[in-house]
Amino acid sequence: RHYSTGELERVTRRYTSEIMPMIGPERDIMAPDVGTDDRTMAWIMDTYSVNKGYTIPAVVTGKPIDVGGSLGRATATSRGVVHSARAALRETGRDLDDVTVAVQGFGKVGSHASAFFAEGGSRVEAVSDQ
Repeated sequence: RHYSTGELERVTRRYTSEIMPMIGPERDIMAPDVGTDDRTMAWIMDTYSVNKGYTIPAVVTGKPIDVGGSLGRATATSRGVVHSARAALRETGRDLDDVTVAVQGFGKVGSHASAFFAEGGSRVEAVSDQ
């Protein structure tokens, strides 16, 4: 949180260079998580690609659309949470409109999941974040 944009880029690129033997389209595809975003994923893809000698978009997910990212990626995990909850509820004979929801974490996933739960008919009773 306290790094400048330049510092974040340098740390990300160095980290990517160090873990290159462990990542790749056929090994481990990196995805955004806490403290990262589409820009971070673009830096990882670029660093990996430069080291390999050609562009390899499949080394990461969550990159910007203009460098090969996918539409809908920003909310994909949130939609997955809601779809999973709906499937679990159906096993008990209920649906989203039968439940009250509390969401812990109101960042990239929780904020969208809260909206999708509400759209599905759930009552979003509480949300929290650090």
